Amino acid sequence: MTIAQKPGATAQPRDAYAVPPAREPLLLIPGHLCDARMWRQVLPALASQADVRVLTPGARDSIAALADDILAVAPARFALCGFSLGGYIALELMRRVPARITRLALLDTSARPDTPARTAARRTGIDAVERGKFSLVVDAFVEMVSGPVLRQDPALTAELRAMMRSPDPALYIAQQQAMIARPDARPGLAAIDCPTLVAWGEQDVTTPVDGHHEMAALIPGALATGIANAAHMAPMEQPEAVAALLTLWLQFPAKSRSNPPSSQR
Repeated sequence: MTIAQKPGATAQPRDAYAVPPAREPLLLIPGHLCDARMWRQVLPALASQADVRVLTPGARDSIAALADDILAVAPARFALCGFSLGGYIALELMRRVPARITRLALLDTSARPDTPARTAARRTGIDAVERGKFSLVVDAFVEMVSGPVLRQDPALTAELRAMMRSPDPALYIAQQQAMIARPDARPGLAAIDCPTLVAWGEQDVTTPVDGHHEMAALIPGALATGIANAAHMAPMEQPEAVAALLTLWLQFPAKSRSNPPSSQR
């Protein structure tokens, strides 16, 4: 666009006139059996702060393969927020392409590997799904991740159940296998050098509070906070609180990184 100049005015660079700089790309990675619906009440606040994309994990049986899917479509540099399974993927991306990630948020997730008890429960769920009991397995999963807010809100619980029942059962099996085999991400946490938020529902029993404290202690300068009156599904149970935390996180000055690679796998 040509800008008219007053007579005698000094010419200025074109950038002085026009469009504000592009907003920072922000990738949101949902959890197991989740999609963009879990962020429904959080997205409006974030959309005014960043260029937001929700990248839903697919039917892959390893965290590495799920990270490959993200890298195939991710911009050169981006802010990254992972919830639950999305957090496992985010930590893998942080390990592999740290120069491309401007900031990191980890919500209701863990850096620890699967425990033997949790692995056994996952294998029981896989067996039930293979026997055609996907809906029953989802119902049990919804009950496990629900806190008081969901239990007292039938409409919100129905929304969560519908979202988790919508994928093909094969996705459930593949993602459970990926979580069983996920690596211990704790050895790499000390190398994270971008603004990092670690947040969790205070009543989360799926990814316990002590694991979040451990992550935050190992990540230099991490902001750590619990979310009151929320369990595992904090973005659905307390969307305003989650939106406020992510908005604050997006306002932290991102570490400057020179010449990030255009492609790194």
